[in-house]
Amino acid sequence: VWKTDDTRSKLPDEPVTGYEERLTAQGAKVLGLCAIPEDPAPTNPVQTAELSLSRYLPHDLENMDYVPYGMENTVRNMKDYKKKHGEGYFVHNR
Repeated sequence: VWKTDDTRSKLPDEPVTGYEERLTAQGAKVLGLCAIPEDPAPTNPVQTAELSLSRYLPHDLENMDYVPYGMENTVRNMKDYKKKHGEGYFVHNR
């Protein structure tokens, strides 16, 4: 059971994935998690995490140093919407 924000240093002999190559080319490190599930698994699991990745984006999209891989279009759309309609919508509805 471990967690690292630099999977490559934790597992140097594991093959590099295409996803990891794209992320590291952008200067990001890959988050790695190793967990052992509880035994037995819960009978009625409950959703506790946010369902939308956009909820994890900062409110100040203009000054983001790094846009998460796969979120480029979402961030661009949110910036454009803000310019057209103002701040309110995405602050409360994303």
